[in-house]
Amino acid sequence: EGSSGEDEEGEAEARLSRHEARSKQLAEKLSELEHAQLAEKPWQLRGEVSGQQRPANSLLETVLDFDQPGAAAKAAMAPSEESTRSIEEVIRARCKDGLWDDVVRRAALKPTDFRPKPADLSLEKSDKGLGDEYAAAFETNVLGSKGADAVAKAHEEARALLAKLDSRLDPLFSFHYAPPPAKREVTIRTEAPAVSLEEKVPTALAASSTLAPEEVYGRKRSDKALADRAELSQGERKALRSKKKRVHKRRTAESAEQRTLRAEAQPGGAAARRQEADRVGEQLAE
Repeated sequence: EGSSGEDEEGEAEARLSRHEARSKQLAEKLSELEHAQLAEKPWQLRGEVSGQQRPANSLLETVLDFDQPGAAAKAAMAPSEESTRSIEEVIRARCKDGLWDDVVRRAALKPTDFRPKPADLSLEKSDKGLGDEYAAAFETNVLGSKGADAVAKAHEEARALLAKLDSRLDPLFSFHYAPPPAKREVTIRTEAPAVSLEEKVPTALAASSTLAPEEVYGRKRSDKALADRAELSQGERKALRSKKKRVHKRRTAESAEQRTLRAEAQPGGAAARRQEADRVGEQLAE
């Protein structure tokens, strides 16, 4: 029975395709790796382990020196007698054969290849001053104006010569000479007022500086309110006292009217009871 089961398994594996066999091998390998990962690790691979967590004297039997991957390639070759002897033999053989491995120059260098070229400096005095150059640079960079180039100047000169030639040819081909039309000149006029010669105040002086403080800021408070009581006259003191009486009388009347309105709105409220108490007090006083 055991041999028949093995034969059936062998026949089943023989019937598998190459892809199915490869997938089966990968599945078995993955299962082995999973079991290895889930199985209990030895104490060497568990990080920091104390003496109570590992067998006795197990550290003496463990080899702690191991090669890190990639460390051998990065580490420099340690000098030894054999390596030094092999290098010296190579040097002697090359000196004997004359193999210096020098780079042979294919073409000779020109004497002016690596010399700096002289700067193009003009020794002629400029017609423009430094201020004119700054003004032209400001107009070009900031204002965006395009300066007159050589081509534009040549066009202007050509137009002037053509106009002069036309003015001389017109009398020869016509008995009635027709003068050229006049060019319209554009003039810019500013709407700024002309300076008056009779004005004594400087034009740059602001209008507010020529006025009094009262005219600029205005009178917000009267002079009597700012003055001390001792500085007022008798009439001013009487007027101030009568003003205070009028204000007090108006405020008293307003408060009495408000109490009356509250008493009418709420007959059983506190305002109504207070008004009734005041009326009773006035009657008793009489």
